[in-house]
Amino acid sequence: MLALRLLKLRRQWAVAVGLTISGCLAMMFADLTFKARLDAIKKTTDELKQLQMATTIMQEQVESQTKLATLDSKPPYMSNSDFELTNPDTWTAAESGFPGKPLTLEDARFCDKSMQVSLKMGYECDEDPTCVTCALKEHRHYWMARNQTASWYSEKEVKLRQKAYSNFKPGLPMIVQAVNKGQSHLWLNWACSCDANGISVRGSTLMVPTDYAAYEVIINAGFQAIKPTWTKSFEVDPKWEGKQGHDGHRYINNAVLLTVDELLARNHTVLTQDVDFIWMRDPRPWLEITIQGKDLLTTLAPRWDALGPVNTGFLYVQSNRKTRIFIKSLINMLPIKNWSDQLLVNTMLRHYKMRQVSFAILPDRLFPRMTREWAKRRTNALVIHCVSSWKSQRLAANRLKYFNDSCPLYAKELDPCADDLANCKM
Repeated sequence: MLALRLLKLRRQWAVAVGLTISGCLAMMFADLTFKARLDAIKKTTDELKQLQMATTIMQEQVESQTKLATLDSKPPYMSNSDFELTNPDTWTAAESGFPGKPLTLEDARFCDKSMQVSLKMGYECDEDPTCVTCALKEHRHYWMARNQTASWYSEKEVKLRQKAYSNFKPGLPMIVQAVNKGQSHLWLNWACSCDANGISVRGSTLMVPTDYAAYEVIINAGFQAIKPTWTKSFEVDPKWEGKQGHDGHRYINNAVLLTVDELLARNHTVLTQDVDFIWMRDPRPWLEITIQGKDLLTTLAPRWDALGPVNTGFLYVQSNRKTRIFIKSLINMLPIKNWSDQLLVNTMLRHYKMRQVSFAILPDRLFPRMTREWAKRRTNALVIHCVSSWKSQRLAANRLKYFNDSCPLYAKELDPCADDLANCKM
């Protein structure tokens, strides 16, 4: 019906144009004043504009109805199968605005000021948008990160880890942590807090020790661990001096990221956290509900610079195509990471190609950082993060040092603050 009306209007418009032209010619020879001629032309032109406008409106209505008819013949949304990652080597299905495969250093261009948000403490390299030139110039970690991933992905090591992963049912939500000998007392404090508060974690926790001394501590505590055979060709500093960003810490966190990537491929939802956490109540039931409709959950880093707002000390990651590409993209950035995982993850989340990664910041009242403000209000937390330094001393001051004589896992030789807690920085 609309199409017929449109055709009729177009015919009327053609007739009007013809009349206008013929009328103008006739008036040129008619005995009319010049003013009368202008008035007649203006009147005819106004009528022509009205007719043209009516034609345009009618045409838009026809096009709109055609589009609606096309939409009605298709499903209103894309099904899960449209986004299914059937082959991780091809990464075929891609959402609009999201990369079809993991970003490389050349794709990400973390040091390209024309496409990255400029924030204090962010990645900077004026001569190279990929940051590689400056990474090679300023520190040795570029090649060390490459050596670590090469050691990790050797054929022998891959087979050993797959054997360790096979101890867990595919799809089981898992906890992943990495630790060296120097930080084992903090990890044992977490294990003791879980035991003291009746939280069962051994059946779903996979530890990534970065030296054999830490491996023995983990096994003796009744947890499963990846044997650190890969460290024979890439040694990680087993010490910890009680401060953030020490030399071995970046490679410990690299091992976590590499493990998370492989577990996501086995359809595990993964909770990764630093070793300086205390669990008061089991957060996993709460997290399993909250993750619905999101790709990852994280705690807050209340910072205004490039290291916020995500605190990478606690990440709960759903296994799907987007998170796998996101994590693999982070792994590709490890050579330029330098000391901060938090800078790396926040920069990647701000990247324009990763804006479809849906994440949420967990409420601080349930997942607080152990600060002076928290100590005053003592919220009813699920877990508590002992951020910053002087950890053992602060844990003891807040009655959260579970690694003590009352814990069956306690061993004085593993407690660096056993004899001098007041002056211990560990």
